[in-house]
Amino acid sequence: MARARRGRRENERGSVAVIVAAAMVAIAGLTALGTDVGRLFVEKQRLAGVADAAVLAAVTKLPGDPPGAVTVLNTYLSKNNIDPATATIQVSSDRKEISVAMARQVDMTFARVIGVRQSPVAAGATARIAPISGMFGAVPLGVPMAAWNIGQQVNLKLDSHSGSVAPGNYQALALGKSGASSYEANLMNGYQNWIRVNQWVETETGNMAGPTARAVNARIASDPTVTWETATRQSPRLVKVPILRDYEVNGRGEVLVIGFAVFFLEGALDSGGGKGEIVGRFVSMISEGEANGTGPDLGLYAIKLVQ
Repeated sequence: MARARRGRRENERGSVAVIVAAAMVAIAGLTALGTDVGRLFVEKQRLAGVADAAVLAAVTKLPGDPPGAVTVLNTYLSKNNIDPATATIQVSSDRKEISVAMARQVDMTFARVIGVRQSPVAAGATARIAPISGMFGAVPLGVPMAAWNIGQQVNLKLDSHSGSVAPGNYQALALGKSGASSYEANLMNGYQNWIRVNQWVETETGNMAGPTARAVNARIASDPTVTWETATRQSPRLVKVPILRDYEVNGRGEVLVIGFAVFFLEGALDSGGGKGEIVGRFVSMISEGEANGTGPDLGLYAIKLVQ
């Protein structure tokens, strides 16, 4: 009887040992599988990060230079050890969007025991430029909507000789608060708050020739040798301007912002003789700002990733 009980205990211990061994094999297998799955996840995240960064760098060349955008994207892929020949790159027909799709094989370690030597991972991204609908740092000038060509000279502010756009108004705006000193500070440094499409803003009356000349001359002196064709995005001579539906007010009043454009400040101004005119050249540029799909396309764009 005792001998039988000992036999049963030995059999039970043997069964437990078999179960434990099987469990250890299963755990080891799951751990191995988890290692390979983790490798796939990390590589997919890396590819997605490269794709996002590549299209964001490339889209800055649009809409004017689609081949340049493709070159930038290919260069970015190469620097991240991705063969551009394995990627699919597309530029949209309106030249405002660029996308990339790519895939690569990842070597497996433990999955090889079940015959899986490699597994594919894929990622892609799309970036688009869109007209800016909200802007921080705009200058206190309000230009009525018109159709301009790149490089065209535009009067950003009138003067006492050429006449006012409306009684007492010369296309200046009172952003934040009224007064010549506030106008000059905003013209020098940009308005330190947001303006958005469909927002009403106040006009600033008076010619303000002196404040106009001081602010514009200071911007020009900070980057005196560039032209509208060579200025970089950081040039103080590039000013973002609210574009208005119209400027039909008498004295101080409100005007409606319908979009934003960027102009290159062209030449110094003479503060004497009642002058106060600002002349700029219409250009296209990518800048920081909101882009929610409202407002006309006026050549001033923000970048966004398209989901």
